[in-house]
Amino acid sequence: MLATALILAQIPPPLTVVNAIDADDLYNITTGDPGTCQCESPKCGAPGAGTRIMHGESKKFGPAGGCYYFALGGGIKASGDGMICRTWRADSKGCNIYPGSTDGNCSRILTTPCSVAGGVVTLNATIDRACTTLPYKTCTDSDICCGGSTCQLVAPGSPEKQCRPKTVEA
Repeated sequence: MLATALILAQIPPPLTVVNAIDADDLYNITTGDPGTCQCESPKCGAPGAGTRIMHGESKKFGPAGGCYYFALGGGIKASGDGMICRTWRADSKGCNIYPGSTDGNCSRILTTPCSVAGGVVTLNATIDRACTTLPYKTCTDSDICCGGSTCQLVAPGSPEKQCRPKTVEA
């Protein structure tokens, strides 16, 4: 009886992933690819194709039989160009988000907190919807550049301007 109780105590609790990122029009939030899951049941995504989780949706996973550790992972991909903006990984003890591309619509992502509490993994992000021009696109002084970029001359004396990172000198 004691041995059975010890084995049951080692099996990790199930986790429910919640997408709290209100940006289905800009991003695909997934479990599985990009990113990885380990020893989960049901499988979090087919190899090469993650399972999309829409805003407000949740998906529950538990450890596969015989597993004493399991983790979930996935990604935030830009819908239009498929750039991997972030990847994430969580287990019963915590959650981490890892950097990816900062170009295109990925530049609109300002923060990406995630948390684990009571068996719920919550993915969140602050999205810049006020910006009007993506990085390395032509701009005017009245445009709002995404991702902390500024509207700068492409080269000294050039009439053309682009949204470029603040550290880039024309």
